[in-house]
Amino acid sequence: MKLTKQQLRRIIKEELRLVTEARMWGVAGAGVLMICHDDRTCFLQKRSGRVTGGASEWSYISGGIPIYGDDRVRHINTNSLPKEWIPAEEDPIYKETAIEEWGEETGQPFLGDIKEKIISSQIKLWKFHLFIATCSLEQKNKMLGDKSDSWESESSGWVSIDDILTGKAKVWKVAFGEKVMNILSKYSS
Repeated sequence: MKLTKQQLRRIIKEELRLVTEARMWGVAGAGVLMICHDDRTCFLQKRSGRVTGGASEWSYISGGIPIYGDDRVRHINTNSLPKEWIPAEEDPIYKETAIEEWGEETGQPFLGDIKEKIISSQIKLWKFHLFIATCSLEQKNKMLGDKSDSWESESSGWVSIDDILTGKAKVWKVAFGEKVMNILSKYSS
C-alpha cells in the first residue's frame, strides 16, 4: 500500500502531537523520600531506561494515581485533564499511593515516620505529593534485604545525602528541585 503525501503528513502530524503533548502517569502522583537521620543517607533508585524521564539517574520512589474507579494507572494528557479526575489535596490516596509504591518497589515494609509533605504542580492541574519520611538506623536495617525486581529501576540503595548535595550522586533534577534539596540540607552532616 502506497501512502500519498497528504496521508503521510497527517500521520506525521498526529505522531508529533502525541510526542509533544504533556503526558504523565496517572491523574496525579505521589512518592516518598526516606531519610535515615542516624547516618545521613536516603533510599533512592537508579531509574531504568523504561521510565518516563530521568533514565540512569537517582530518584525517590514514586508512582501515579489512577482515575477513580480504575485500578490501572495510565498515561494521561495533562493538557486536557478534567478537574473532577483529580483527588483533593487532603485525599488520603496520596499517602496510600506513596506507601504502596514503597512496598511495591522495595519489597520491604514501610517503617518510617512521615515528617512533612511537599506538593508540586508539574504540568497544569497535575499535582505531585512527596512525603518526606525519616527512620532510625534500627528501622533502616529492618528495611534492608532483597529488593523486589522492578522494571522501573536498574538498582536501588541508601545514598549519602552529602553525595547528593555535592553532585557526586547524579539525581534526576525534576525530582530534586530546590525544596527537596533544602530539606536534604537539613539532614546533611
